[in-house]
Amino acid sequence: MAQRFSRQGRTVIPRRFITGKGQWRPYLKKGGEEQYYREIEEAVDWSPEAIAQYDIPKKGDVFLQEGIIISGVSRRLAARYMPRGCLWDSNKAIGFVAKD
Repeated sequence: MAQRFSRQGRTVIPRRFITGKGQWRPYLKKGGEEQYYREIEEAVDWSPEAIAQYDIPKKGDVFLQEGIIISGVSRRLAARYMPRGCLWDSNKAIGFVAKD
């Protein structure tokens, strides 16, 4: 499916394939100094065949929950909103809101 959306060496995946319970999951990879919010520009193939190739932590209570993500490398603190269902890069700190 990804090859169908390939343009100039970069894969373009329509939003309808990323939202919901599709094969693709939104992925917060880029850090930087953007404060509070950054448009999600990356996605990860989340098919069973692809997941078998990934080095991912065990699924816990907070896996794919919404929270606040803090960039690991930046000249200043950059905390941004992470919507429910997103995956994140390993060099980031994450905070989750406890709900009653």
